[in-house]
Amino acid sequence: MMKGQLKSIVVKGIKFFVILVLIDIVLGSAARFVFFTQRSGKFYRMSHAFRQADGDVFIFGSSRSSHHYHPGILDKTLAINSYNLGSQGQQILYQSTVQKILLQNRRPKLLILDISPDWLYKSQDAYDNLSELRPFWFRFPDIIGPVLSLQSKLQKIWLFSRSYQYNSTIVHILYYRIKPQGDLKGYVPLLHIMNSEDYRVQRGVDSIKFMSEQDREFDPAFETAFSDFLKTAVSKKIAVLMVCSPDIRFKMEGHNPSLQKIMEIGKSYGIPLLDFTDDPYFAAHRELFNDTRHLNDLGAKIFSRRLCDRLRPYL
Repeated sequence: MMKGQLKSIVVKGIKFFVILVLIDIVLGSAARFVFFTQRSGKFYRMSHAFRQADGDVFIFGSSRSSHHYHPGILDKTLAINSYNLGSQGQQILYQSTVQKILLQNRRPKLLILDISPDWLYKSQDAYDNLSELRPFWFRFPDIIGPVLSLQSKLQKIWLFSRSYQYNSTIVHILYYRIKPQGDLKGYVPLLHIMNSEDYRVQRGVDSIKFMSEQDREFDPAFETAFSDFLKTAVSKKIAVLMVCSPDIRFKMEGHNPSLQKIMEIGKSYGIPLLDFTDDPYFAAHRELFNDTRHLNDLGAKIFSRRLCDRLRPYL
């Protein structure tokens, strides 16, 4: 009797598991189809860059990159083909991973890495945001898999679920299906003009954050990823340029240990740095900023034009 009951339980368990797997395959396959047929938004830009984007110059970085570099201006002024790969909230682990995917079958002339001063500090957000790479794992498992495993060793198991690969993208996809966003080769304009009150409030917040960061520890994985980014480009004989784009919070080089280490690593690979953080033109024109960290559309266009003259020697 007991054996019969046990066998029945096992059979039911197997059937239940098979049903779950089939549901996962169906829902995951539908989500994958919708994901890769979207034509707007951040995930579309990522997919386009991985599959189709080609060019002489690729720009890497966080939101400061996506909002500061206008490929249309760079292309027209320098007679090149460029693409902005900047992605909001993403730090150096993401940049290094995207670079490896991109350089599998491309050989651009120049990689521009827009530096965020706090990239080397420990940050849970940096790991959490890597989830945006999950939809591409099935195409680049050897590159993306090890990075996602830094979130959790269980990722190796969860990633076999198709539904899991896309469960964090649904809201984003639906939003941009309803409200499409034009693609300016990865550039995303900000339209707010920062006023005096905006500046006063944000300056106070920035000062508090700056003071709280003085005792933060470095994450060895971030240091390794930054070195890997530079090493990969150098080994492939691709020029790299580090850029600190305009920022009116404060002069950071002499006070930020993370940025000092970034500059030290860059120097060890012979990578030049263009520093616009103290550019008097932008410091004198707050109306060119959306907030203290980001240029608005007009500011980005002016910065892109001013950057062109500095890029010519590297092309």
